Amino acid sequence: MTVIDRRVPAIRRAPAARAFAAEWRRLRGDFLPWAFLPLALLSALSLAASLPTDLRSAPPAVIDIVGAGLRESLFGGLLMIAAVLGALGITLADRAGVLAREQVFTSPILSFASRAASSAIASAFFGAFGVAVVQTVFLTLSGAPLLTLTTAMTATAATAGAGLWGYLVGILIRSPILVLFVVPATLMPALVLVDLLPDVAAVLPLPALLAAAGVSGAKRVGTGEGIAVSLVWLVALAVVAVIVLRRRDRL
Repeated sequence: MTVIDRRVPAIRRAPAARAFAAEWRRLRGDFLPWAFLPLALLSALSLAASLPTDLRSAPPAVIDIVGAGLRESLFGGLLMIAAVLGALGITLADRAGVLAREQVFTSPILSFASRAASSAIASAFFGAFGVAVVQTVFLTLSGAPLLTLTTAMTATAATAGAGLWGYLVGILIRSPILVLFVVPATLMPALVLVDLLPDVAAVLPLPALLAAAGVSGAKRVGTGEGIAVSLVWLVALAVVAVIVLRRRDRL
């Protein structure tokens, strides 16, 4: 193999490296993820208001029961917010014409792929902050952690998945106003079906993400199964988004 032959793959990777580096620089200056952090504080305030004042003096078994009853609702809310964050990022860029300008200098594939990565990172950042705040509040008021370290890490990863879900829905909807309603609507059917069709509800996107995070109270789907089901939903929605993008006028 000649020197020129060895340089060809590096040359081909250069556009991808430039696209992801540019998106990383944009993300570092993006105000949107920071604007969502106060919403995590609202979850913490809700948690503090719902806990009994004498919880710290309760037996450890009682504290565990109280924590188990709160995990699913708390992190269900955080996943919803992370999904909206992912959707708003792409729809605001589309509305401002930023996506169209990006695709003048790079391919649509690289543009959307780099933004998918940044949406996952921004959502994980929000998720890590939310997990830390909720964990701190529960630990302060009860004297026991709400999540183990492993569960905290999987919950953070699940918020990245929720952000990708919102990102893909945002590609389809394109309206920053509509995604505020459509994204939660894509996740809420599970809450309606949980009593009527629990087996069906367990494999819908929100319960799958909760199971992947390790905070699901239903226990119908394990963590590994939740990860697998979540990936199937994300891949299916990504396929739909790609089909729509190929048929859509980019300008």
